Amino acid sequence: MNGALWLDIFIGLLIVARATVGARSGFTVGTLGLLGLGAGAVAGFWAAPLVVGFFPILDSSRNLRSTTIMLVVLGCIALGEAIFGAIGHRIRGRDRARGPDAFFGAVAAALVMSFVIWFVITAVRPFLPASVTGVISQSRLYLAMDIAMPDEFNELPGRAVEVLRSELPRVFGGAEPELPTSEPDTDSLSRPEVQQAAASIVQVRTDAPSCRSDSTGSGWVVAPERVVTNAHVVAGSSWVGVSIGGRGPWQDTSVVAFDPDLDLAILAVPGLAAAALPRASENLPLGADVVAAGFPWGGPYSLSQARIRGTVIENGADIYGEQGISRELYSIRGEVRSGNSGGPLLTSDGRVAGTVFAMSALDPQTGYVLTDAATAPLLDAAAVLWEPVPTGGCLVG
Repeated sequence: MNGALWLDIFIGLLIVARATVGARSGFTVGTLGLLGLGAGAVAGFWAAPLVVGFFPILDSSRNLRSTTIMLVVLGCIALGEAIFGAIGHRIRGRDRARGPDAFFGAVAAALVMSFVIWFVITAVRPFLPASVTGVISQSRLYLAMDIAMPDEFNELPGRAVEVLRSELPRVFGGAEPELPTSEPDTDSLSRPEVQQAAASIVQVRTDAPSCRSDSTGSGWVVAPERVVTNAHVVAGSSWVGVSIGGRGPWQDTSVVAFDPDLDLAILAVPGLAAAALPRASENLPLGADVVAAGFPWGGPYSLSQARIRGTVIENGADIYGEQGISRELYSIRGEVRSGNSGGPLLTSDGRVAGTVFAMSALDPQTGYVLTDAATAPLLDAAAVLWEPVPTGGCLVG
C-alpha cells in the first residue's frame, strides 16, 4: 500500500474512534464540544502571538515558532472542547446515550475530529518535506475534508501561522505609501485564460538543513523547462523541487539564477511538461483588475482577485536586509499570503504582469508585486541559463 492509503486509513480510524466516544456521550456533549472547539480556536489565535512574543528564543527559528504556535492553538482547542464537554456531561448526567441521542452525538464527535485533523494537516503542511506533502496531496479523505470545509474556515490554519511574516520580505522599511482604490472585481477569476494558466503554475518546496528550516512558495513557467520564483523562497537551500498545480509529482530543479537584490530566482527543471505563460510587457494602469495565483500557506492552488493600486519605486533592502537597492513594484489591493511568493500576477486575459513577492506589514489587503519591466532582463535570459549557481545564505528569522 502507498503512503496516501495508509494516511487515509489512519484518518478514518481516528474519526471512527472519536465517533464511538461521541455515541456514548450523546448529542448535548457533542454539540457543546463543537462550541468548545470554536472557543478554543479563537483563544488560541489570540494567545499564540503573545506566547511567541514572550520568548525571544523563538525568533531564532521559523520551525520552532511554527511548532510553538501549533501547540498553543491545538492546546487551546483541546482545552475548550474538554471544558465545554464537561459542562455537557454535567447537564445530561452519566447515563449512556441511546437512539437518536447516540447517533447525533457520534455525528458531532466525528465533525469535531474531522475539523481537528484538517486543521492540523493544513496548518503544518507548509513546513513538511516534499515527500510528505506529496502523500497528503494524494489522500482522498484529506482532500474530501478540504473541499467540504466551509469557506469561513479556510483561512483559520493560515491565521495560526500568520505571525511567520518573515517568510515574506518587508518593503519600504515599514513606511508604506497609501494608494487607495476600489474593491477588485471577481469576474476575472472565472475567465478561461486565467483558469488555463494553472497548467503552468507550480508549487515550490525546498530543503535547507543548514538553515534548520524548509520553505514553500509558488512559481510560474517563463520559458521551456524554466520556472520563476522569489530568491527568498530558495535562499540557503540544498534542494528545490516543483510540482505542477501542487498535485503532480515533485521534480528536481537546479537554481540557475539567484538575485537577492531583485528577489528573483530562475529554476531549471529538466523534462518539465508545461508551456511558458505569456507576459504583459506594458505596465498596468491604476485600477486594472488582476489575479494573484499560487499556493497560500503551502496549501492547494488558489486564485485571489486583486486590483492595481499603483506603480511605485521602492528604495530599500535586499532579502538579507542590506540597504541600497531600488526596484519597481505594483501595489495591489488583494490578499497576498506566505506561500504566494513567486507566483504570477495575471491579467484578466491570462498574461503575467509581474511576480508576487511581499505583503504589507500594515494592511492585510495590500500586497506587492515585482513588475515585468523590473524583472525583464533576467526573465528574457531565462531560456539560456543552465549552469547551477549558489543559493546564498540563510535568511535571518
